[in-house]
Amino acid sequence: MHPAALAGPLVLACGGLVAIRKLSVRSPRPDIVWGGYLLVPMYFLHRLAAWPVSHLIVTDKRMVLTDGLLIRTAAYMPVER
Repeated sequence: MHPAALAGPLVLACGGLVAIRKLSVRSPRPDIVWGGYLLVPMYFLHRLAAWPVSHLIVTDKRMVLTDGLLIRTAAYMPVER
């Protein structure tokens, strides 16, 4: 897969970091706010770890997308001629 597939989770993590810095200043319990934000970088790290084992295979009969780190999934789409 192309590295651009990681752009969405990366923008989410970076944008969330900017937002969480502003929210933690206004919050009476910034530790809870930062704890909730930890899910966002964990999502990015999961997508980053699964990226090297994700493949898009194109044949003359179908396209196959295999994805997943612990649980492998495959999506098939037939190619009509």
